[in-house]
Amino acid sequence: MNLTDMFAGNNSTDGIDNKLDAQKAIEKLGHIDRAVLYLWVEGYTQAEIGVIFGYSQSKICRLLANLHKSA
Repeated sequence: MNLTDMFAGNNSTDGIDNKLDAQKAIEKLGHIDRAVLYLWVEGYTQAEIGVIFGYSQSKICRLLANLHKSA
């Protein structure tokens, strides 16, 4: 499932509800988590994100995994 699938419900209200739920979840994230998620969605690799933040690729992998678990 990608972001387009998530927001494209069976009708327009399903898509809007999904988008609002995602927005609320993202707003609860800290600024680093939110920035990492944004870069990952934009197509950056875990290694590239790690370089930007000064983290290892494995730390970015764990961070994204934790975001997925909390979703």
